[in-house]
Amino acid sequence: MNHKAVRIIACIFAGLAGGILILAGAIFIGSGLEGMDDLKVFSGTLHVISPAYDDVLGLTDMGPVIFRDAEMYQWTREDVEIRKKKSTHYYPYGVKAFEPYAVPSFKGYSSKEEAKKHTGKQKSYENPAFPEDFLNGDPEYNNGLSVISGDVEIGDSGVKLDGSILSLFDGRSFCMEDCTVPAFRDPEDAGEPYGLKHVGEGVYASREGDDYKIGDMVVTCRVVNPKMLDREYTAVGKLSKNKVLSLDGDRGALYEGIVSPKEINKDYRNDQFKEGFLFIFLGLAIAGTIFLISFFPFKKNR
Repeated sequence: MNHKAVRIIACIFAGLAGGILILAGAIFIGSGLEGMDDLKVFSGTLHVISPAYDDVLGLTDMGPVIFRDAEMYQWTREDVEIRKKKSTHYYPYGVKAFEPYAVPSFKGYSSKEEAKKHTGKQKSYENPAFPEDFLNGDPEYNNGLSVISGDVEIGDSGVKLDGSILSLFDGRSFCMEDCTVPAFRDPEDAGEPYGLKHVGEGVYASREGDDYKIGDMVVTCRVVNPKMLDREYTAVGKLSKNKVLSLDGDRGALYEGIVSPKEINKDYRNDQFKEGFLFIFLGLAIAGTIFLISFFPFKKNR
């Protein structure tokens, strides 16, 4: 393949990479232009009709929502990247790490050093099954990160908040900081059916210390700080016919305090525009840089 063809292919890949980022930026900006004017806004104190109940560990009586993060110590794949002339090759090897999902079996070299040499036979890396009881059952992201919500109303509206709104208490929203603390009503024997020991407040693990073995589990449970529950909040989302408020895709919010719809819309638009223009700038920068390198390569010093 001649140099001209290589440059053309590089330019195509640069355009694709930059185009994906620019498209992501356009989606953010489109979301910002759409705003949240069509969503419903409710304010007031939270009334916990029935607290969240974790039917796996039996944890309850700790407020509106329980965040349960389960991870298993597994073999995970890493790659050594080696460039040979005009092509790139990847040589896998296995490393041990905690992951909140089931890592499939794979073949690889026994170490990073062996992968760099890429000589000899690769070995099979196999992991035990991730305990199904600790998976959240999400059809798209079935993993060990679970949000367990109770029956919660906001103000005197009779409107209930579903798990997608309550999940924002862990700080994943642009307008809410992390309000969680370790679960404090956590029976020491709660993890025994799964071979887990109570090793700290809200933490259950297969063993104490850090001498983990493949298949070991660590389960961390968090709840909303009780001091945060006597305050007023403003929730924004899509209201169903049975008066349950939920996120509308990525749109929606939970604010501490009373916030007007106008302020909410302004915050949301500013956040989306900021993210959107950042992605567009990165996309243009990547595409432009690779384009220049492809068509105006650096000359080698003689």
